[in-house]
Amino acid sequence: MAMLGFKETEIGIIPEDWEVVRLGDVAELIRGVSWRKDEANKGGVGLPVISIPNIGIGTLDFNFHHFLTKKVSDQKLLKSSDIVFVGSSGSIHNVGRNALIKYLPTNKISFASFLALIRVRKNELISDFLYYLVNSEWVDFKKFVKRAADGKYNFQLRDFQDNALIPLPPLPEQQQIAKVLSTAQCAIEHQDKIIEATRKLKKSLMHNSFTEGLNGEEQKETEIGRVPKSWDVVRLGDVCKQRKE
Repeated sequence: MAMLGFKETEIGIIPEDWEVVRLGDVAELIRGVSWRKDEANKGGVGLPVISIPNIGIGTLDFNFHHFLTKKVSDQKLLKSSDIVFVGSSGSIHNVGRNALIKYLPTNKISFASFLALIRVRKNELISDFLYYLVNSEWVDFKKFVKRAADGKYNFQLRDFQDNALIPLPPLPEQQQIAKVLSTAQCAIEHQDKIIEATRKLKKSLMHNSFTEGLNGEEQKETEIGRVPKSWDVVRLGDVCKQRKE
């Protein structure tokens, strides 16, 4: 079998059997819903809505702060496999912060106007592949941001839809790439959990070592708290010298 080569394109060098497409041709981009004060209910009644605080870096929090009593079109209800992202912020670094929706805790959830989402056309594009792509150097959200008079940075959704170009492999290769990157991401998350558990263990050991000691002796109450009975409490300046530069 002959090996495929590469080709030069307007976005750089890609494999010969890949295409370069406009994002808007293979995915739908949708801005979130806005509402009036009388269309919102803070008592937890109505349609739950996610907003900017719900979007982490690759994470989505379903702790709802907004509920709507107004009717919302099906287009603006979240679906599994949507990629939802921050579209307006006081910091340009927050614009584009996104998460892939892998599950929904309830059938009907909407998203606020300062957010937007990308919904793939499944016969052409795999959402897992696109999620990793938009978080790579191939997609630069900041190129499609304008600063408003109030100082906020607003994402230009129409400009992004019409002008953002992405590399598009055949569907089987999209699946393979997404699988490899998902495996790597799982390994990173597992490693992060180990590091966090180790950090917590160290903190606990330091606390116990500096308050109880290692010999299990009786404790006494001091001005800095409980310490082993044989320990002294001293001023740091009495046992250390200040180094002069």
